Amino acid sequence: MAACGEGSLTANGPVPAPTLSAVAAAVGNVEYTVVNLAENGTADQNSISPQGKVIFNMVNLPGTGGASRFTGSYYDGTRIYPVLDTLGLVSAVNDAGQVVGTRLSNGKLRQFIWTVAGGASDFLPEAETNGAAVDINDAGEVAFQIEDAEVPSKQLLYRWKNGVASAVSGFANGTSLGMLKINAEGAIAGDFLATVPAPAGLNTEVHGYVWKDGSIKDLGIVGQRQADLSYSTEVKNLNDSGQVVGNATTFNLVTRTRSTQAFAWTPQSGKMNTLGSLRADKTGTSVAIHSNNLGQVVGNAVTDSGALHGYLWTEADGMIDLTPGAANSEAWAVNNLGQVVGYFGLSPQAASGFLWSAAEGLIDLNTRTPRALRDAGLRILAGIAIADTGSILAASNTGLVLLSPGVPSASAPSIGPINGNIVLATGTPLNLSATFVDADVADTHVAQWTWGDGTSASGALTESGGTGTVSGSYTYPNPGIYKATLKVTDNAGRYAQVSQDIVVYDPAGGYVTGGGWIQSPSGAYRADTSLSGRATFGFVSKYERGATVPSGHTQFRFISAKFGFSSTSYDWLVVAGARAQYKGSGALNGVDGYKFILTAVDGDKIGQADRFRIRIFHTSPDTGEDVVDYDNQTTSGTEGTSSEGTLVNGGSIVVHKS
Repeated sequence: MAACGEGSLTANGPVPAPTLSAVAAAVGNVEYTVVNLAENGTADQNSISPQGKVIFNMVNLPGTGGASRFTGSYYDGTRIYPVLDTLGLVSAVNDAGQVVGTRLSNGKLRQFIWTVAGGASDFLPEAETNGAAVDINDAGEVAFQIEDAEVPSKQLLYRWKNGVASAVSGFANGTSLGMLKINAEGAIAGDFLATVPAPAGLNTEVHGYVWKDGSIKDLGIVGQRQADLSYSTEVKNLNDSGQVVGNATTFNLVTRTRSTQAFAWTPQSGKMNTLGSLRADKTGTSVAIHSNNLGQVVGNAVTDSGALHGYLWTEADGMIDLTPGAANSEAWAVNNLGQVVGYFGLSPQAASGFLWSAAEGLIDLNTRTPRALRDAGLRILAGIAIADTGSILAASNTGLVLLSPGVPSASAPSIGPINGNIVLATGTPLNLSATFVDADVADTHVAQWTWGDGTSASGALTESGGTGTVSGSYTYPNPGIYKATLKVTDNAGRYAQVSQDIVVYDPAGGYVTGGGWIQSPSGAYRADTSLSGRATFGFVSKYERGATVPSGHTQFRFISAKFGFSSTSYDWLVVAGARAQYKGSGALNGVDGYKFILTAVDGDKIGQADRFRIRIFHTSPDTGEDVVDYDNQTTSGTEGTSSEGTLVNGGSIVVHKS
């Protein structure tokens, strides 16, 4: 990655900085403690408070049958607390450890606040309609929405303060289901449906707003209204000085083209100003994702080469490319010290999480994790959120982790990924191992393997000076896809755990097997094409002797999208050389009625890396046409070839002879 040019900020603007390898070497003595939070954990910029309180949602995806469940958790720096014991999501946390979220109760979505000492309390009586709690400030004021009882498509804005929930009035058409933010002054920002003049009378547009002390300000549009354009706004953040950032989109009614640029609005200017892009002429797409109390904004913007890069914008220096030499990057969050996190890489499959600051430039987060975990295969894929303490929520190949600078005391052990023969035949011993690191070097540990078929066993453990390895062996009697889990516990009862899908096939009838993970590219998940990240898979497809349709099971999980697919039946299987493809039906997040086509390439047979593609779709009841829900083949030209799909980052695919 030394070929990627990096940038630093000075008082005079952007200047060249050392290559990534040189920067990493200069700060190599700084190391993060890694806390394993959840294999299937999800988080966003609201998931960490300025002083490092953490929330995350567990995506408990089913095996064969069953439904997905989303439950929230809270981490105070010492232990993980379950916030929910029922279906629901947590959405924001403050420095006092107050958590807000939404849970399912008696068939309705209830908005609640939770603390370690007091548990969960709803904001409104049980009889109120569905809604969602979105944000909380450090004073404990909450912004949330509920459905209008008379018009369910309308969302009504509420504020909770000093234990009392009250409706915020003034929206003729109700608020939308977009982002809600509440700042330290109790101001609330979000999106609402504004009525505007149109050639045929009146029309509605999505506009941003700021509510404060009983007054509502419509942020309006960028520039002067033009008759051949329609306008919409997406609010992303509100800081403590009242600055609102978001994205302004115009749609040309004549040419049918769309244009989006990031904007900033301040009470002083009273209008939305676009932030430009990373092109020399400042045209082209830009997207705001997050901002801080200094007025700095981060997001993604188009460059002159057509790539999309992460940026930092300030009023003084404008938009600065954080990764000018990289093919792709995204900046996801910025703290109040101006430190930025995100990911960069020459391809999504080779992405690394980064930390950027004016003092140090761009740092690959993989250079700051314990070497023993790096050597064991731990990889930080993206920085998601960052606290003012420097703690970083990150996506890794073990799931969601927290990176804490320095060596905190009383911390749980950190575990790297599980390694071993994760695709194997029945009757073949499974041999797995993993490395762990404990910042408390005097701690001792025990380990437990759970094999996913109702059996478990103690792990064989060796350790010295805070670093250890755990191994385990097991022979599965039956084919299937199993989840092997390793739990390492120290002498104080603190523990961490990681999991790995294991694919077991019958060699007498098998054709294709696979298990591992890919980096799902932007555009694959059709409900939100901006999402990218780790996606896991496991599958077995084979013709039993004398059968006319194949049998087996397929699982696919795209964690960032809370997307879990499980097959229910197969239609056909075709194998040609190193390439296999099969079609079947299945359930998406526990709901039947979906179909899929999976393509697998066994790279070992042709001297290249394994590749994986899954296309999940359903039939529209209105048109009778297929509607794609997910497809990680985002470009044309390689379908039907050995280059179809996405590179397999971990695990393997094997096409077996009959």
